[in-house]
Amino acid sequence: QSARRLKERPNADTGAVDAIMNSIETWLGRADYPALSRINPYAVQQLSGIPVDRLVPEFLQGVHAGVFDLHWDVHCPHCNMITQEFGSLADGIGHSHCEMCAVDFDVDFIQRVELSFSSIKDILDIRIPPMCEVPAALSPQYLIKGLMPAEQRSAEVELTEGSYRYFCPLTRSIGTMIVSGTISADVQAVTIRQMHRTFDRQNIQARPGRVRFTVQNNSGDISGLVLAENKVAPALCVTDLAPRLTGLDLTHYPVFHQLFGHQVPSEREQLRIEAVTILFTDIAGSTRMYEDLGDAAAYNIVRDHFDILIQEIEKHGGVVIKTIGDSIMASFTGNTGAMDAILATRERFAQYNQNQPEARQVRIRVGMHRGPAILVNLNGRLDYFGSSVNRAARLEALSRSQELTFSSDILEDRRVRNLLALRGQRAIRKRKVMLKGIDEAQPVYSLSIA
Repeated sequence: QSARRLKERPNADTGAVDAIMNSIETWLGRADYPALSRINPYAVQQLSGIPVDRLVPEFLQGVHAGVFDLHWDVHCPHCNMITQEFGSLADGIGHSHCEMCAVDFDVDFIQRVELSFSSIKDILDIRIPPMCEVPAALSPQYLIKGLMPAEQRSAEVELTEGSYRYFCPLTRSIGTMIVSGTISADVQAVTIRQMHRTFDRQNIQARPGRVRFTVQNNSGDISGLVLAENKVAPALCVTDLAPRLTGLDLTHYPVFHQLFGHQVPSEREQLRIEAVTILFTDIAGSTRMYEDLGDAAAYNIVRDHFDILIQEIEKHGGVVIKTIGDSIMASFTGNTGAMDAILATRERFAQYNQNQPEARQVRIRVGMHRGPAILVNLNGRLDYFGSSVNRAARLEALSRSQELTFSSDILEDRRVRNLLALRGQRAIRKRKVMLKGIDEAQPVYSLSIA
């Protein structure tokens, strides 16, 4: 019934929604239980061929309709295990601890927060706790998988001298094994009992050679046994992991704000973001426009200009963070989307101005910068805080009428340079300016968007 409501919701493109939901249902029918417990939209895309940016809005609609649950999963930067999960951005945290690696770490909203979905328990109750595959950097050996309660199973492995960590990624049980001495000619027997969220043995000693592990599951949970080198792996590069929907990605879907706009971090929580592209816009000469036309007429023009900008921002993968007077602050996950959005407004404003007298024509100024920021709760809404935000605002103030000014962080992006060349934007003005809070003059770049 919930799925039917999802397909028949008002303003939905029934044909498109049916195709997407049918693809999701096909994937659900083929996936194994671990995959079903954490549905990755990129995995669905791989089977269906439907782009992630079309799948995610339907998953979010499904969460709203009561078909799916939404999971915010925090991953350890060293082993990629899920260290914590929360059901709402309101419960988001800035710091976490990995029991497997015994390390504390800052939670980066791009690098370490993944969004996944699952069927609600009334539809499919999968009793698998949060987990993930152990990365290859730890040279893991999956000795026993899917050990059911009251089940016992054995596995043999050849071990050389060294320190090992044995653990269950499902129950978060862990122990240390030291292998030293002369090589054993016989198979050594090691028995481990899985208790409630712990092993009965946390320290084991053995000699090099064959070892037979026997695990007895005395808990009420599914268990397993993984053996890996006992070390903290270097921080994993996200690009080396399977593609996933990040926290920053999700907050750049307009439908997320429409359906879950109430989900913001707690007032004291700060969510770190490695890099986000921020832009500011305003109308050049807006003060004069208000004086010449009066508040009511000027306000209508401001609204028209907002409509154009917001449409292009959202069309190119951005979201509007806030409007202040005739100014917009927006964010993008990447530079090319932000640049493409602003370049696309040129024709839109040219068409708008074509039918307007001089006094009613709109000419915007834009500033753009990419850098680290903190995602915060400001008056019950998502907002960004930090020097990158301030720099984008100052670049906007440097722009002339119908001009975009941006930092070297934008221009150094090869994809941006390719985009500008493709759009025929070769006349870029470079200059060095002093920006508040920075000791040395900084290079900034401007191009005409007339």
